[in-house]
Amino acid sequence: MKTFNRNRNLILLALDWTRPKDPPLSLGHASIYTNLKLNGVNVKEMSYSVNSPSFDPINVCDSLMKNTDEFTDIGIGAFVWNEKAVQIILKELRNRNFKGRIILGGPQISYVKDNHEKYYKEADIFVNDFRVEYKKFSILKFY
Repeated sequence: MKTFNRNRNLILLALDWTRPKDPPLSLGHASIYTNLKLNGVNVKEMSYSVNSPSFDPINVCDSLMKNTDEFTDIGIGAFVWNEKAVQIILKELRNRNFKGRIILGGPQISYVKDNHEKYYKEADIFVNDFRVEYKKFSILKFY
């Protein structure tokens, strides 16, 4: 099992369902990103709108692979509206020999009590916690 430390990098990936009136970053994504930054995690955010006509999960993988190395992990929020994209991205990252850890959180993970690997074989870590505290997010224990 690979270990985490402050020398690792994290790409926080948002795959949101957006509307024209929505801000460029969802509130939840922005809150997690900010909290990680404030806690010393070397994090970069990437956001995509899954309902955009130009959205393509393969293009997301292209961008991720250009911005990662063996010391970079990817955190993805898994929701009902992005399930298909998440599955494609997970498989594509592993097919391209992505060396980092894939961390999944969000309702698709929180509502499944166990056996996450059955649904997300390519993921390494599952953040399964309904509690979101301002100073202490579950993901911080890995950095």
